[in-house]
Amino acid sequence: MLIRKATEQDIPAITQLFTETIEAVNSRDYNAEQVKVWSEGHTYTERWIKSLSAQYFIVAVNDEIITGMGSITPEGYLDLLYVHKDYQGRGVASALVDELLARASLNNLSIVTSGVSITAKPFFEKKGFTIVTTQRKMVGDIEILNYKMTIQIV
Repeated sequence: MLIRKATEQDIPAITQLFTETIEAVNSRDYNAEQVKVWSEGHTYTERWIKSLSAQYFIVAVNDEIITGMGSITPEGYLDLLYVHKDYQGRGVASALVDELLARASLNNLSIVTSGVSITAKPFFEKKGFTIVTTQRKMVGDIEILNYKMTIQIV
């Protein structure tokens, strides 16, 4: 597995991964309305471009396929973490989070925070994150539950 910085040329693969992961994986914990409004985020090309330039945005590549993506802001907010539906449980998320936390450490951050889905919560807990609060995020008029979680960087 190769971990590298994401580029604008990756956006089509990234947005496809984003949509397919939500539809195939997160749909276990969220209803059809929530999945629909959440996965529509793939269409916001300007947001993806902005994230690529404003955040440390990385992808995992296996056999020339983008199998995961993750990003962290300079302030220590782990914004994105998605793993391809066919690569779940293969260490992709761990490799991405390890790299993002290493970047936070290089930036002398002591805490990393993230908004974590119901689906991803057990993974983040295994990585050492703890729940600060339950959040009810509104996307349009649809409520999506997630968790604000943090980890101390040693």
